[in-house]
Amino acid sequence: MSQAKSEGSSTLNAIISQLRDSLRAAAPHDAQQAAILRAFLEATGAEVGACWIASNGSFQLDCEIGLVSLGIGSNGALQLLHENALEAVCRNFPDQPNFPDQPNNFSEAQDAGRLYRFYALEHHAKGVVVVETVHEPKTALDTDQHQRRMRAIAEVDASFRLQTPHDGELDLVPVANELQALLPQLYASPGLDGLEASAYRLVNAGRTYIRVDRVSVASCVDHHAKLLAVSGVASIERRAKQVRALEVLIGKVVRGLQPLRYPCRDSLPPELEKSLGEYLDVSGCERIWIRPIASDRPEPAGEGTPAKPERCIGAVIAEAFSNDRDSDVDTRLALYMRHAEIAFRNAYQIESLPLRRWSLALHRVAETYRSWQVRFLAVVSLGTVVIVAAFSWPVDFKIEAQGTLQPANLRHIYAPANGEITQLNAQYRDEVAAGDTLLVIRSRELELRQQELLTERGVTLEKLHGIEAARLGDRNGSMLDSTNGIELSASERELREWLLSQNEQLAVIKQMLTALEVKSPTAGSVISWNPSESLERRPVQQGQKLMSIATLGGQGFLQLRVLDEDIRHVTQASAGAAQPPKITFSIASDPGRQHAAELGKIGTIVEIDPQRGATIQVEATVRPEEMLGAAPGARVNARIHCGRASLGYVWTRRLWDFLLLQTS
Repeated sequence: MSQAKSEGSSTLNAIISQLRDSLRAAAPHDAQQAAILRAFLEATGAEVGACWIASNGSFQLDCEIGLVSLGIGSNGALQLLHENALEAVCRNFPDQPNFPDQPNNFSEAQDAGRLYRFYALEHHAKGVVVVETVHEPKTALDTDQHQRRMRAIAEVDASFRLQTPHDGELDLVPVANELQALLPQLYASPGLDGLEASAYRLVNAGRTYIRVDRVSVASCVDHHAKLLAVSGVASIERRAKQVRALEVLIGKVVRGLQPLRYPCRDSLPPELEKSLGEYLDVSGCERIWIRPIASDRPEPAGEGTPAKPERCIGAVIAEAFSNDRDSDVDTRLALYMRHAEIAFRNAYQIESLPLRRWSLALHRVAETYRSWQVRFLAVVSLGTVVIVAAFSWPVDFKIEAQGTLQPANLRHIYAPANGEITQLNAQYRDEVAAGDTLLVIRSRELELRQQELLTERGVTLEKLHGIEAARLGDRNGSMLDSTNGIELSASERELREWLLSQNEQLAVIKQMLTALEVKSPTAGSVISWNPSESLERRPVQQGQKLMSIATLGGQGFLQLRVLDEDIRHVTQASAGAAQPPKITFSIASDPGRQHAAELGKIGTIVEIDPQRGATIQVEATVRPEEMLGAAPGARVNARIHCGRASLGYVWTRRLWDFLLLQTS
């Protein structure tokens, strides 16, 4: 037994030694994989085997020896056996890049007299590497011995990968050539078409080159980040929660000008870790790289002069939405950032120039005319031509005003007294005639006062009747000259005056009670919205506006507000014209349609508008055909035609008014 073990160990050592020699000699990836697979077959006594790569529930055949000859491509049962076995061995495989010793990395199955064994080795850049060996059941090794030999070959492969570039490493020659092809796109017209356009070129080229799901570019000012471009997105929604969270995260990263890579082994500051967690929750990305872009390198400190620190002006963000281990990303991102930083700095510096667009235009002129005398003469000539043309070209002079549009026959109904509305006879858009009862108000105060006056008048009448009865009882006239007779006469005169006053008060109260039956002063339509909801069975105060009656479809008028400094132009145009100046206006609810009106009265009192300042009211008449479809009280934007003036004066009249005010 010990001799058999010794022979097995010597055979395994020979296989391992031969595998090391083969790996050193086999430079291409396919040759290395074939050498490793042959070593697995020799170590386990199998003649047929394969190497699979499993990723996200899918399985890809990397290399094979004799497996295709078994009919795996045409045998459905054999395919199902492989899928179940591969899924079983990969289901609980640990998510880490080391070589597992757990028993759940091994599975086996039998079919058609053959024993299929599957062993999960390691994490690959594209998934999990699974080695399959096919045995005759009688000659197959036991499970423990099979796994020990598989593990020994896997350790040789692992040590070789640590010392030499493995299949997941990046070959810099084709990658450099690929980046070289993108350089014209990265450096195309830096800054001439804007920082955002340059940022979009960077993200679109970067996503293709770095091979991630999304690349973004942000600008930074005082540690406040603003996304400029995102690959695959035409416009950025600034209010989106994901955008705000990413900008906050970038601001935290660029404070120290240190890049961020997630997942990472080192612990992060609590504030940065919190912002990173918030962004990962809303974005759903699994991996993220943030590389700050500095404006320039720190200058060495001189005598008495501190060193100038770096200032972050932007950042490049790469994101992936899967857990695939792409070792290429870090290398590709590092190569890409060498050129992206230069392109972004150039665009940022040009974007920061004052009057950049004018500078670019002058630069083009300077390229055409090299002499500074020619450039100066061209600029002066062009400015002179523009000024002369502006002050010689007459245009329509219009004064802007704002106001409301009202029907000409508009009457407002007000409450004649305090009370409660008990009857409402008119609704919105109802046609009413002059004298129609619109509503009835009950005033308990007037009713109470009327009842008090009636009671007082009754008492007064009773007293008068008593005096008359006393006089009738004095048949001899004995009291005519007595003191009692004089008092009775005075009391009678007082009571009759008091009775007259009470009758007058009752007449006034009767008129007020009659006025509580509110009638329409004119024929028209009710334009108050939903009076039943706001008035019916509601208490009202004296003078309160109840509803409005207007004649729709007839003539209307504009109530406009003109600025105090513009009213003199309107007054001059009105005084010197044979006909009233024309007014064109548009209703705010229908700005595309123009209406016409004629200037009417011009106010003389200056009123202060909270929004526009000192204004004067102006009225204009509107023809019936211009009132069609217009709602009473609609807000309008009007232009008062005040004749013609030069274009230069129309544009700079505020400046001329200011200069006249300073010289007066």
